[in-house]
Amino acid sequence: PRANGVSHWLACGIILGLTQLLFGTAVWRNEVFAFRDAGLFYYPLFQWTTWEWGAGRIPLWNPYEGWGTPVLADATSSVFYPGKLLFILPLSFARLFVLYAVFHLLLGAAGTVWLTRRWNASYPAATIAAVAYAFGGSVLFQYTNIVFLVGAAWLPWGVLWLWQLLVQPTWRAIFTLSAVLALMVLGGDPQMVVHLAFVAVIGLFARSRRHWFDRRTQHSLTAIAAAFVFAFGLSAVQILPSAAYLPRTDRAVYERPRTIYEVIATPDDAAAGLCGVPVA
Repeated sequence: PRANGVSHWLACGIILGLTQLLFGTAVWRNEVFAFRDAGLFYYPLFQWTTWEWGAGRIPLWNPYEGWGTPVLADATSSVFYPGKLLFILPLSFARLFVLYAVFHLLLGAAGTVWLTRRWNASYPAATIAAVAYAFGGSVLFQYTNIVFLVGAAWLPWGVLWLWQLLVQPTWRAIFTLSAVLALMVLGGDPQMVVHLAFVAVIGLFARSRRHWFDRRTQHSLTAIAAAFVFAFGLSAVQILPSAAYLPRTDRAVYERPRTIYEVIATPDDAAAGLCGVPVA
């Protein structure tokens, strides 16, 4: 979207200034995130996959976790995510790890500006929206769980092209949305694709209003469905191994019900026994 030079550079200055304030120390001093999963899980995992690629091997099996684990079965490994090309730069891995988070934070801010401008917001309003989204607690704190930061970074772009399909479906919008959805999955956050599907359903209801089966709504529905199908094809290399391994994970296999939903899904006698209730 067009904007005058002053508004454009002011927006860039605000966003980059906040980035420098929050992450400048880590970038320039070659420090690294250590809090929660950022230091305990993602740093060693991403470093190991980077070493494997550097040695000319596709990182398919991780011998350092338990008795070994299939890497692609874990979506958080994000082995085939194109954004990880950043790690080929000739910098220390610690610095690249921080820049990986910063890049996605800026990507989310840029997407928010573009989306809100598409909705005819003024440039100052779009800048405020970008700051509120990218630097708000729910997104900013995901530097500790970086795959969710990746999903949040692509979300505004997904909404942008989903909106285009609701307004005027085009092949360009279909393929671009499918690419964004695939990047969410390959980046380690397939849940965000599900959330965007909910947004699509709400958008279709709002778009149709009283006439659900009018031609324009049918075109939008067909275009959105096509985008999700194409996205599945683009990210199948990650989806299929994860789906095959899911029934074997400790989240799928349990001895005692951990939630009300698992209690409901467990046969009555077994659930009562597992919950400590005597069974006659």
